[in-house]
Amino acid sequence: MVLAPLYGRSKVSPRVPKPVGSAFVLGVVGGGPLRKGFLYLLQAWKELALPHAELKIRTSTEIYTYPVLMQLLADQPNVSVVGYVPDISTFYGECDAFILPSVDDGFGLSLVEAMANGVPSIATRNRSASELLVPDRDCLLIDPFSVEQIKDAVLRLYESRELRERLAKSGPEAVAALQEGGVARPYEHGVDRLLEAISIARLVKSAA
Repeated sequence: MVLAPLYGRSKVSPRVPKPVGSAFVLGVVGGGPLRKGFLYLLQAWKELALPHAELKIRTSTEIYTYPVLMQLLADQPNVSVVGYVPDISTFYGECDAFILPSVDDGFGLSLVEAMANGVPSIATRNRSASELLVPDRDCLLIDPFSVEQIKDAVLRLYESRELRERLAKSGPEAVAALQEGGVARPYEHGVDRLLEAISIARLVKSAA
C-alpha cells in the first residue's frame, strides 16, 4: 500500500498585526465534528480556562446535532462557532494559534493552510500531512484522543511568544518546501517500493 498525500497550493494573505492587548485566539477549521476531535478540544479548553483567550471553531451546523458538544459550547462563553468564510485567510489572520485535533483524518489541508498563513499550529499525528513535517520545528504534534496533550500544547503556545514567533516563521517555510517538490517524494518512494516488490516477485517466480 502507498499513502498518497492530497495537497494543493494554499491561499495566503499578508498577516496584519493585532492590536496590543488583544485576546489570544485559538482557531480550528474542519467539518465532521467528531472526526475532527472537537470533543477533546472543547474538554481541554474548558479545563484550561485561559484568561483573555478565545476559541474560534470554523465548521458546519452539524456541530449543533451532538448534545455533548452543544453542552460544552453552552458552558463556555469564550468559544464561538464560525460559519462560511469567503476568504479563509481572513480567519487564519485572526488566529494567534491553530489546532487540528483530528481523531480520523486523511491529509488535513487546513493545517497546511494555517501554517502557510504563518499561524503557529498544533496537529495530531494520525494524518498524512504530519508525516511531511518536523515536530517542534514546523508545528507541534500530539497524539489523538488526548485531552492532556491538547492542554499542554495549547498552553505552550499561549505562554510563549518566542515559540509562536518561531513557528510562525518556520511553518510557511515548511509549506514552501512542500510546494517546491516535497509532496512528490512520497509518490516517488511509493513507486520505488512497488517496483522493488514487483522485481522480487518476478525473481521468486522465476526461481520456483
